[in-house]
Amino acid sequence: MKKVNVIVIVSTFFFGKVHPQITITQADMPSANDTIRYSNAALNSITFNPNQTGSNYNWNFSSLTSNSQAIYQYKNSLNTSYFFYFINKTGLKTADSIGVSSIQLKNIYSFYTKNSTVFKNEGQGYSYNNIPLANSYIDDDEIYQFPLQYGDHDSSTYYFDYNLSAYTTYIDYAQNGSRVNDVDGWGSVTTPFATYSNVLRIKTTIYSHDTITVLGFPLITNRKTIEYKWLSKTEKIPVLEISGTLVGQTYSINSIKYRNNIPIVSSTNDLSKEEAMTNVFPNPCHDKLNIYSNISNLNYKIYNTLGEKIVDGITQANEIISTQSLRTGVYFISVYNTFNKYEKRFKFIKE
Repeated sequence: MKKVNVIVIVSTFFFGKVHPQITITQADMPSANDTIRYSNAALNSITFNPNQTGSNYNWNFSSLTSNSQAIYQYKNSLNTSYFFYFINKTGLKTADSIGVSSIQLKNIYSFYTKNSTVFKNEGQGYSYNNIPLANSYIDDDEIYQFPLQYGDHDSSTYYFDYNLSAYTTYIDYAQNGSRVNDVDGWGSVTTPFATYSNVLRIKTTIYSHDTITVLGFPLITNRKTIEYKWLSKTEKIPVLEISGTLVGQTYSINSIKYRNNIPIVSSTNDLSKEEAMTNVFPNPCHDKLNIYSNISNLNYKIYNTLGEKIVDGITQANEIISTQSLRTGVYFISVYNTFNKYEKRFKFIKE
């Protein structure tokens, strides 16, 4: 422990302030009644190197481009159709439907619990022919084990079985596998929405073995999924999540999600001042400032502390402007749209 303390002191002396490493606990997980917006990013909007990680690392994903948004709505199980299967659990709708033709499950929910040692998925609720059904995990899927800190390693197994033999021609879907979590980095991460100065990065490797059996004939699929998640203590979901599959030595990204509470709108014609949302980051900044908004065709003006205009221009939503010409100090930026008389002002620091 003394050696670690010396390293932190030396790095602080030479490189500036080092944020203390955070610890993720059950308090940082979602609960019933949480409503959390996120963006789905275009897969080709970044070049991702999973090996870029470590202690006091700065990840920059500000170039991500959002192509859609969605909202996680966590509910008490009592407020779902599956309350008699799951008591005092937190439910999250994960899909409208799965399956094909006459074998189709609808209104799919996952149900979670959390305590001081674990955050886990305990089962699925689904509707078949308008009948609410459910299956609990035979072996719960332990997503996180607490407390979660840099350098932690844990592994767990899971087993789940959909069995619809009582309701249709015999069909069974079973999934078993293992989950390995490695907390391989901590530091700060920048997304198009914000800069989070203190996060943990968790690499999760999931080995899954899926078996679909129809009329006694099994179809077996093996998959290796790797998820990279950045967790903070200010959000209830990962501020950034990159998920993909590994085939041989090739990692293929399937999805990129990042926390975002600014709704995207296609037109500003009917946008009220209450609906319009804008943010600027990082703050403090060095040579660039990102203007993130849900409205386009924005004007901006930058003023010094004397109220003198230094820079002005026009920008689109989620666009980076240069601050290289600004001297070190405190500035104010006014972001506005003359069409709907929208304006928002921010104070920022140029380092």
